[in-house]
Amino acid sequence: MSNDTLKEINISENERFFSCNGNIDAGNIQVPIVGYEIMEERARFTVFKLRVENKSTGDCWYVFRRYTDFVRLCNRLKHVHPKIVQHLPRKRWLGNNFDPLFLDDRVSKLQALVEYMLSDSELVNSHELQEFFCLTDPPMYTETSEESRAIFEGLEETIYHLKQQILEKEQTIDHLHDSLRQKAIETENLKKLIKSPLICNKCQNEISPADPLQ
Repeated sequence: MSNDTLKEINISENERFFSCNGNIDAGNIQVPIVGYEIMEERARFTVFKLRVENKSTGDCWYVFRRYTDFVRLCNRLKHVHPKIVQHLPRKRWLGNNFDPLFLDDRVSKLQALVEYMLSDSELVNSHELQEFFCLTDPPMYTETSEESRAIFEGLEETIYHLKQQILEKEQTIDHLHDSLRQKAIETENLKKLIKSPLICNKCQNEISPADPLQ
């Protein structure tokens, strides 16, 4: 394959990579990571909550991403922007991935990665980044910051009440477990009492439970 052919392929890939629905000024976009939630589904994992702010329009919306989503994004971008992987926090293989100190540190490092990406106008206008942050297609239900805040406050309140209900159910289950343990102890004590020797009141002799009473 000739060098000219390789050059044409590279140009074609770059054009595809940086194609987007609209030109966005990188200085108008801010994406603070405002929190995280540890999810208890089939597998335990952490979801990070990102608030996307477009200062030019005043719009604000939220996106939720896992650490693996950031890894996939960097893998898609590194072919034309190799330095991006240097800003991706490393995966933790040992230790508790749900420790609050570790998660706070991860939020800080992911925030640094986000700010690095947003500082590059070409990256901001890439299809991959616009898709990741929903820059050209924000969620329809969050057209303004006030609406976003109201919606997510309502969702957070719902989550809080659901957690309270789960806590109450867990307390009920714990109480039932305690009752079962108490019943098991009482049953075991009755078995021991039945198996223990009996004393005849008339002759003061021990009678084995296995012996027939005269």
